[in-house]
Amino acid sequence: MENLNEKIKTFIDRSTNEERIIAIKESDFFLHSQAREVLKKLLYLQNHPTCHRMPNMLLLGDSNNGKTSILQKHLSMNPTVISENTSEVIVPVILVESPNEPNEKKFFKNILNSLNAPYEAQISSDVLQNKAVNRIIKNKVKLMMIDEIHNVLVGSINKQRAFLNLIKYLSNTLKISFVCTGTIAAHNALSTDPQLMNRFHPYKLRRWKADDEYLRLLATFEQVLPLKNKSSLTENKTASKILLLSEGLLGEISDLIKQSAIYSIENRIEKIDLKVIEKIIEEEIYVPESLRRRRAFIE
Repeated sequence: MENLNEKIKTFIDRSTNEERIIAIKESDFFLHSQAREVLKKLLYLQNHPTCHRMPNMLLLGDSNNGKTSILQKHLSMNPTVISENTSEVIVPVILVESPNEPNEKKFFKNILNSLNAPYEAQISSDVLQNKAVNRIIKNKVKLMMIDEIHNVLVGSINKQRAFLNLIKYLSNTLKISFVCTGTIAAHNALSTDPQLMNRFHPYKLRRWKADDEYLRLLATFEQVLPLKNKSSLTENKTASKILLLSEGLLGEISDLIKQSAIYSIENRIEKIDLKVIEKIIEEEIYVPESLRRRRAFIE
């Protein structure tokens, strides 16, 4: 356990196998260079002085490549506070999931839910919109993060445009920064409106490739996994196998390593090496994302 920090060593010594497995399942975020860069950009947007045209960002990336995790990390770093002087509830950042269709009413309900604000079951879109806008102002929100914005593509062209116009209206009215995330389809959606494209500067999370940054990511996993023996994640064959199976997606890299770690605990191996990874593939404990897609298509 010489590669582990003292906190992890102590946790291993004092924990049962079941407790270690739960800890592995619950770990869900690792800072890496791209994540740190995006977090800096989010903080810049959040602290930007109010101006006529506030800067916004479009965070792009393949599904399961860490976009939502970064937003959730920024949200956790900027919690709700209560002003000592005025007792006001201040919510500096909100994370809103885009509705699964370009539906204004669902969107405003999602905003109010993110602010823990009540609303009537039967309520018109206009009233919902006013409630949401007023609550955002009241809670002094500085940054609104909208996840999965590509969901608006499932509707008709007219509905898409209406929803995008709504985002433009909110940006103009609230004078706060917005961050939208999604797949490359989100870029296609926003590109239908030149004004929105000018406001939303794109940043693409790349897939991982065989480089030093990838090896540092694997080393980070190895340092925090509560395994008793030293793993070999950064060895050439193991690292290449993980990259091939995960197809360079951060979520898949994480799932593959977690499943390997759990298997190694359950089978008293206590480390991750090429044999463990090949075993969980053979037993289909982990199934690569492309294979899952093909099976779903066939079914």
